[in-house]
Order: sequence, then C-alpha cells, then structure tokens
Amino acid sequence: MKELGDAEKFQGHLMACVESAAFSGQSEEEMDQLLYMVVVGGGPTGIELAREIPDFLETTSIMVPELAERIKITLIETLPSDLPIFSKQLIWTIRTQLSRCKDRHRD
Repeated sequence: MKELGDAEKFQGHLMACVESAAFSGQSEEEMDQLLYMVVVGGGPTGIELAREIPDFLETTSIMVPELAERIKITLIETLPSDLPIFSKQLIWTIRTQLSRCKDRHRD
C-alpha cells in the first residue's frame, strides 16, 4: 500500500468479506474462505498490516461477534527472515505479538 486510496480500497474489500461471511445461509467453508486473510511481505508495511487487521476486525466484530473466532491471518515472507533490516530481538518481539493475536507466521 502506497497511498491512502490503497488503504481505503483494502478496508472496503475487508468489510465486504466480513459482511458476506455474516449472511445467513453461508456454508462453513464459504465463511472460512471469506475470513482468511493472507499478507504477503514481511517488511514493515506487511508486518504492520498483519498486526492491524485483527484490531480492525475486532472493532467490526462487535457487530458480528460470532465471526471473531473464525478470522485467520497468515503472514508470508520469501526471505529467510521477516524484517531482515531489524535486530533479532525486535523480530522476536514482533513475532510474539503477532502470535498473541492468533496470527500465523510462515517463512
């Protein structure tokens, strides 16, 4: 995401997925597909996005609390480590925070 418009477009898409998952009559599989987010890129923007999605969805799940536990996020990085420009301690701290948010991390 480079500009505000990109973030607004993403937010609209995210809300459309949550709203679609909330429709009655959705199968379990359809709900899981709509509530599964993949963030590609373990740089500062990708890490921040992966961390902020749960907070954003937590505020929207007040409207649809039964969906909160179904939301899954995967962060994918192709390099041997995410945030390679930062210290190992900072990387460990960030991974710990992400895991507390029920995010999944895969190198």
